[in-house]
Amino acid sequence: HEVSLSQRNPNAAQHKGLGKALLREAELIAANMFHAQRMVVLSGIGAKEYYRSEFGYCSQGDYMVKSLAQISKVNPRPSQSASVWHPQCQSDELSHAVLPSVPQQ
Repeated sequence: HEVSLSQRNPNAAQHKGLGKALLREAELIAANMFHAQRMVVLSGIGAKEYYRSEFGYCSQGDYMVKSLAQISKVNPRPSQSASVWHPQCQSDELSHAVLPSVPQQ
C-alpha cells in the first residue's frame, strides 16, 4: 500500500526512515569496504530533489552522484547493529559489475 509524502499511515512501511538508513549504510560500506570515491544512484525524476536535499547528491544526466570523500572512514566495518552486513560482501564478487560512466565534477 503506497502512502504519499503528505499522508501518514501508521500501518504502512513507508516514511519510517528505513530507506534513509539503508542509503547511509550503503554509502558507508561503499566508502569503507570498497574504497569507492563516489556513489551513483539511478533515481526517478520525482526523487531527484529528495536525494539532493536530504543526502547531498548532485544531478549528472540521468544519475544522482555524491562524492564519498566526506564519509567517515573511522570504522572500517559497519557497526554490529547493521544486521544486513555479511562477511562475504568483502569478496570480489562485484568486480564484474559494469558501472555507468559518469563524468567527475
